Amino acid sequence: MEEANTWINAEIKSVIDVNIGDSLTIKRLHKMNFNDFPYDVEEIITLVHPLTKEEVKDNIIKLTRKIC
Repeated sequence: MEEANTWINAEIKSVIDVNIGDSLTIKRLHKMNFNDFPYDVEEIITLVHPLTKEEVKDNIIKLTRKIC
C-alpha cells in the first residue's frame, strides 16, 4: 500500500470525549463502479501528531494540517 502526504481541512463533531494529545484516525468508505462492477474502497487517514489544544474545543475537532 502506498502512503501519500497531503493536507486535511475538516471540522468534526465528535460523539465521544476528545482530549488534547489524542491520536486520530478517520475512515471513509467510497462506493465506486469500475467496468460495471461495484467496489467498496476504504480510505484511512491517520494524523502524524496528536491533537493540540488549538484543534479541540467542546468535542469539536478543527483540523488544518498535514497528514500521512
